[in-house]
Amino acid sequence: MKIYLLLLTLCSTFLVQAQRMHLDSLQTQLWATDEGGIEGVYINKQHYDEAKRTLIKENTVMTMNPYIRKSVFKYDKDGRNILYETYDRRKSDEKWEKYQKETYKFGKDKKTTSVYTSFKNKWVKERKEELYKKGNYYYYIVYKCPEGSRWQPNSKETYLENEKGNKIERITYNRAQKAKDWQPEEKITTIYRNDTIVQGEVKALWENGKWTDNAKYEYGKDSIVGDYSVYYELLGGKWQPKERNCQKMSISPKKITSLKQRWNEKEQKWDDFFLAEEKYNENYRIESYIKRQWNTNKGGFEQVEAQNYKYDEDGNLLEHAITYNEEAKEKVKATYQYDNEGNRTIAATYEYNAKADKWDEVDRTVYTYDTAIERKSVVDEGGIAMLDFSSKNAVLTTTYYRKNKKQYEVRYFYSTMKK
Repeated sequence: MKIYLLLLTLCSTFLVQAQRMHLDSLQTQLWATDEGGIEGVYINKQHYDEAKRTLIKENTVMTMNPYIRKSVFKYDKDGRNILYETYDRRKSDEKWEKYQKETYKFGKDKKTTSVYTSFKNKWVKERKEELYKKGNYYYYIVYKCPEGSRWQPNSKETYLENEKGNKIERITYNRAQKAKDWQPEEKITTIYRNDTIVQGEVKALWENGKWTDNAKYEYGKDSIVGDYSVYYELLGGKWQPKERNCQKMSISPKKITSLKQRWNEKEQKWDDFFLAEEKYNENYRIESYIKRQWNTNKGGFEQVEAQNYKYDEDGNLLEHAITYNEEAKEKVKATYQYDNEGNRTIAATYEYNAKADKWDEVDRTVYTYDTAIERKSVVDEGGIAMLDFSSKNAVLTTTYYRKNKKQYEVRYFYSTMKK
């Protein structure tokens, strides 16, 4: 009997952990404030038909100017999107009216994207893109459709790759509406070492029936400045350096230093322009970012921006502070609070009040969670949640305040998915 109960408990636990939840809809309530805003309700809902491989998203706006818009996404057996359509609900007869359409077709080494708009509830050609491989070259061609005509080629790019799959040549073309031939515009040639490490790039323009070099990049490594890239322009038949970007990494301390320099033609040397430094903690989370600009009058770098980050022992971000001007006390910061499960509960932003020597809250977002649902078990095919942070549990509500006045609240609705 004890063994049976143990097996039953283990099976029940497995079923709970394996159970998937679906994010069905969001409901957003908006409130007008003294600073303006619109009162009303927004409802975003989605449904995925697995048998038809079709996702339907519907956005309902209930304000002074209400409307309903529906988006349809269809997928092939490999999970690739092959159709996207949007419709608006007509107020006169409550029927769906065509708004926009895109189709995606896949073939061997080829993909075609066609874009349509609507006129008098009929699909009208607007733009088509073709990407395909022919021989060693890839071709990307854009077509447009003038009113009442067929697809007309408008622009073209060709790519050539090396054996490692890296681009070694890219050429762009254009074609006037009545022209029959493609007109070359620009060519970029990339030079590699061992077909993998970029050594340089050369840009050429099509002039007087031939390619003429115009600009180039050179890449290298230096023991002092680290990895660097140098930008040149061809002036008077000679390559003239213009700008150099350097980046150096160190392990102890964990730091990335970036330096931008400009060429001083008169003195034939590099002049410092910008210097940025990023520091990381032992868990490779950023701790600070300092940006400095060269002050010619003072003959040294002057800080123009400083960012600092603080974390708790679990690695959750607690504070992100930015100082733009230390003398003028131009500072802002964002702070974050979490519950015992590591879910973010409050995110607030502040501006520093130099006269009062205190931080004034600008806005605040409060989150609540359904602790019975793990967020990793939630299926959101249409990405309607739009949350830019992770959490253990599924978000239940998001409430936003601007200067202590509630502006909107979002409620999240879930359902249990069938096996």
